[in-house]
Amino acid sequence: MKNLVKFSFVASLLVASSLNAHKGAFVGVEGIYSKTSSDISIHPEKNHLGNNQKVKFSKSTPGFGIKGGYNFGDFRAYGGYEYLFKAKNSKNGKTSKATTHNLYIGFDYTPEITNDLKAVVGAYTGTSIISDKLNNDASNGGGDGVSHSETYSISYSGTGWLIGTKLGLEYIVADHHGLEFGVKYDYAYFKNHKDKSGNYINSIKNRNLKPYLSYSFYF
Repeated sequence: MKNLVKFSFVASLLVASSLNAHKGAFVGVEGIYSKTSSDISIHPEKNHLGNNQKVKFSKSTPGFGIKGGYNFGDFRAYGGYEYLFKAKNSKNGKTSKATTHNLYIGFDYTPEITNDLKAVVGAYTGTSIISDKLNNDASNGGGDGVSHSETYSISYSGTGWLIGTKLGLEYIVADHHGLEFGVKYDYAYFKNHKDKSGNYINSIKNRNLKPYLSYSFYF
């Protein structure tokens, strides 16, 4: 009976130690592959095109991120930075070259599935910073059914609002190491951007689907 009590006590300490090891501050890195759908609206009265233009692009690009925060056991709060490499896409005579920086704060619910495996359900919001160059080849008529007499190039950069959600799994290795994989989906909205030549972008809407793989170290 005494041996059983000792065994139960030791087992409870080991379980408690394992659970507590996942609590506290953490830092992490992640790799991302983003598929982005962009809707760009150019204001007809403040550019030289003479017609309202709506440009749509779909592009894919890799990226990376860093994050840090505090884990409370079944949930965690954190802040992060994400960089998406330059994405180039051509469609109907138009070419887009864009890079993106995201700064965000997030909250994840991380219930245990087994001793070493957690579900991850989260949401995040923050700021997205975009830099893009849009070129139009007049020989293709702009691709919008309207004949344009000139080739144009519009460069723009701006800051917009970012909101997203994520779903994944995290596997805990040796108490202090977390390997996580899953998918994110976020939406970024930018408005009222004017380049140095006076060309006016009314709005930009980016929808991003991002499979990701990350590593976290729990202190």
